[in-house]
Amino acid sequence: VKLRPAPRPDPKKATPPAKTRKATKTRSKVPSHQTFAIPAHAPRIGPNSAPVKVVLFADFHCSFSRRIAPNFRKLGKDFGADVQLVFLHYPLKALHPEAQSLARLAAAASRQGYFWQLFDHIYGMKSKLSTPSAMRRWLLKRRGGRKVNAARLRKDKSAAIVAVAKDRALGVKLKLRGTPTTFVNGWRVNGAVPYTKLRAVVERELNKKGSAVKD
Repeated sequence: VKLRPAPRPDPKKATPPAKTRKATKTRSKVPSHQTFAIPAHAPRIGPNSAPVKVVLFADFHCSFSRRIAPNFRKLGKDFGADVQLVFLHYPLKALHPEAQSLARLAAAASRQGYFWQLFDHIYGMKSKLSTPSAMRRWLLKRRGGRKVNAARLRKDKSAAIVAVAKDRALGVKLKLRGTPTTFVNGWRVNGAVPYTKLRAVVERELNKKGSAVKD
């Protein structure tokens, strides 16, 4: 049997190869402006009537949150009654195992009016991370002014757990991608931005009326 060679394909009739699509990862778009209610338990500085509300979601063991902390506090000093500073807890448990316990301690201390003292102390510690036990001892050994009540600190633990959980749930709802995340009248500012950027957003909002966040 004589075998015939296979016919060569006509290049004009050849089927073109199927186009391949490059796999692309799509991330849901996060709006730059969001309206939300501030939880009643949230510690704040400045009057509720302030035309600009600056809400900071942060983690006490996050180095980037530590960077923005002094800028956040400086807004209150520079703008006075025109700005209200609000702190909300967003502990990143996977990265910082003790951050949640520290947030709960701060939330309990807040019920006795000691949140901002603890805020400044924790973020002022540059050489080492603060542990919940060390910060509890620091609260109870404070000198000057009204002393923290240890029994009430223990009693307020349950309420503090609920408060931190509510803060985190709000952060998830707002699709936070990390800490720190700041909202200036609802306008999102991601990361440890320089003070000049935060100030510029606040000044822009002072020229407007109303607020995107509600009490």
